[in-house]
Amino acid sequence: MSLRKIFHPEYFQGNRKKNRYFEGWYYKLVSSDKRYTVAFIPGISLAQADPHAFIQVFVSYTSEGTTQLNFLMATETFLSR
Repeated sequence: MSLRKIFHPEYFQGNRKKNRYFEGWYYKLVSSDKRYTVAFIPGISLAQADPHAFIQVFVSYTSEGTTQLNFLMATETFLSR
């Protein structure tokens, strides 16, 4: 691994990987009153059978001790060369 990637984790880390590789990031935002939470999880999966990129989005709202969770996932298939 090059030093450039160590100091820049936002760079794609798997540039020499062709199969069986997963890379993802997790970003979570919480409102100041802790009632609303949004999480974004973009990622990439290099699997010979199903290579794809994806974005998962979780949105939750808490009211009177009850939490409602909504989930969305979008995927895009691509060719791995």
